[in-house]
Amino acid sequence: MQSRPGAAWLPHLLLLLSIAMIAGYFVLGRAIHAEVPAIGAVFWRSLIGLATIALFFARSLVREGRRLAAHWRLLLALGLLQGVSGHVCVLYGLQSTTAVNAGLIAATQPGLTALAAWILWRDGLSTRQIVGLVIAVAGVLPIVSRGDVGALLALELASGDLLLQIAMVSFAFYNAGVKRTGERLSPFVALFGILAGTVIATLPLYVWEILFADRQMRFDWVTISAVGYFAIVATVIALACVNIGIARLGPARAGAYFFLMPLFTSLLAVLLLGEAFRSYHVAGLVLISVGVYMVSLPRLPWPRAPG
Repeated sequence: MQSRPGAAWLPHLLLLLSIAMIAGYFVLGRAIHAEVPAIGAVFWRSLIGLATIALFFARSLVREGRRLAAHWRLLLALGLLQGVSGHVCVLYGLQSTTAVNAGLIAATQPGLTALAAWILWRDGLSTRQIVGLVIAVAGVLPIVSRGDVGALLALELASGDLLLQIAMVSFAFYNAGVKRTGERLSPFVALFGILAGTVIATLPLYVWEILFADRQMRFDWVTISAVGYFAIVATVIALACVNIGIARLGPARAGAYFFLMPLFTSLLAVLLLGEAFRSYHVAGLVLISVGVYMVSLPRLPWPRAPG
């Protein structure tokens, strides 16, 4: 049977769009960091995403309701990893670092995911993949130190970059853990449960932010537009594009598109925010790209001796 016209290039286009949407999340998060409190943004992003999925996938939620409830512990843990130690750290980190740095640090996530999968499920890592992880981590160092070796030796690193790296580690364990939901729940039902876990986890933090940190959400057009983008575009639509891409191309080929995150984020940040792209960014990008490429390659069997 012949495929429909355009079917071959469609998943590639959707994956490119998803990377652009997520890169936009980093740039927008940097642009509005002074206006929108981090915890409030994550809480409302998750709540709106939750309502959107409930609206369009109500039948699936009813059909899989018992399985959804049975796995509440896993979904709550994933919600914590995705929301609290993930997106809250991202938005706090963007208060004191650049979107360019965020995009480059995000490029370490594929390699960290491979390491997290080995820790959780003992998914094997070859020697080449371990070397790739070391190279990718080395690529982060010139970025977080702003190219200053003395800052590394004195441990005078930018707090925003460290928070972003913590978020990437959290996302790595989230990615490694979320495969368990795919064995039991359909993708959007699983996402509904994860976002519900994020709402539950961030609610007490959101109350603290309002009462004690004196950071209240102002529901003006800037806040509504930003949170709407976070919820609908960067969460629900981007995930749908990624899911279609993975279904059509497979996880390995689809995952390669995430190597474009630094490029998309840097282009948007330079064009929209006027951020500078410096020599230490280039050095970090080269090392990170080499490292994650080595990690992404499949494990190869040892060659046998002839005869």
